[in-house]
Amino acid sequence: MGRGRELEVPRRLLKPTCSRFSSSLAGQILNTTTICVNNCVTSGVSGVGSYFGFTSPLHSSTEYCCSSKRTFRGHIRIKATPPIYLRIVFRTLQIKALLGALFIFVSGGLFAQADQFATRGREFWLGFMQNASGTQQLSLRIASATATSGTVSIPLAGWSTNYVVAANGVTTVVVPNSYEIIGSEVALNLGVHVTSVDPVTVSGVNYQNQTTDAFQVLPIESLGIKYRVEALPGTNIAYPNGTFMFRSEFVVVATEDGTALQITPSATTTAGRAANVPFTINLNAGQTYQVQAFSGVTDLTGTLVQATDSSGSCRPFAVFGGSMCAVIGCAACDHVNEQMVPVNAWGTSFHTVPLGSTVMYGYRVQAGADNTSVTIDGGAPIVLNAGQYHQVLNATQP
Repeated sequence: MGRGRELEVPRRLLKPTCSRFSSSLAGQILNTTTICVNNCVTSGVSGVGSYFGFTSPLHSSTEYCCSSKRTFRGHIRIKATPPIYLRIVFRTLQIKALLGALFIFVSGGLFAQADQFATRGREFWLGFMQNASGTQQLSLRIASATATSGTVSIPLAGWSTNYVVAANGVTTVVVPNSYEIIGSEVALNLGVHVTSVDPVTVSGVNYQNQTTDAFQVLPIESLGIKYRVEALPGTNIAYPNGTFMFRSEFVVVATEDGTALQITPSATTTAGRAANVPFTINLNAGQTYQVQAFSGVTDLTGTLVQATDSSGSCRPFAVFGGSMCAVIGCAACDHVNEQMVPVNAWGTSFHTVPLGSTVMYGYRVQAGADNTSVTIDGGAPIVLNAGQYHQVLNATQP
């Protein structure tokens, strides 16, 4: 598609951290980023996300480092009407990654939407989904451009710890393993609350020696009241020794008391709730509600999670989706966890970018409304209804 044109975006517009990943998953802030926009895009950047999830085996020494500037050159342009959600899967010999909504290019001003959808903030809520047969370490990476301090707590469990971050530094906060969310369809008091004096970015890491994933956490100002889950299936056999069936999963984290949610699962759940039949739950601030699929090979992608009329628009909540341990084009499985973007923040035009030494790519496009028409690099239209997705695996370019 050619070289395209280059657009430099200051960090105050970009907002996400750019992170350096190895088996230790350290991170560092990106001051400015150079983005190469394809020639056919003339209206600029409306939203930019950094990384939403990394799976790195313990033996991997692969590192992806961000310097003060980095140039990305896109190879695939995806357009849709109305808005869609994009998830991209990257594979190399040593590292696999799942990233969601990496770069969003739609018509409109450069400044408006980048400012509206924040990835830095002073308050965050999250939960750690079940990692395969159980985590070996839960942690947060908190990065800041200025020296600051704050608190990480699980308010309803009575646990908290303070942290300090140096200017342009990253601090690791370890969360006790007992606060991993295990099981399906039970309200638990396991919501993790992060507060900071100054704006920070937050990433979570759920580590096990054979299956690890990391995910970016969004501040409360970027949360919403309506989501479509993006997940992945698990496995069709139980590990180890028939004990654990790895399943598709998602978790909801309430930020306000009196949160009432309607969930319409796209597949039968572990507790036997039927696909496409809505049910209602009630949560208070700091409570979590994890849903796992009944079968290891079914996928909860497309599940609709939305506030009820009684809950209204003043009780935003967070949703994280993925899999206990997903198989993506290879024999081994890995935990997958990514925070969902509310439907109102989805876009209509996306560009994908190459990553390091990656040799094979995959991506999914999910529709937020019926009769959504999607084209990829000017190809034939693909028509999707709300919650449906189009998936491409084993592509040789992003």
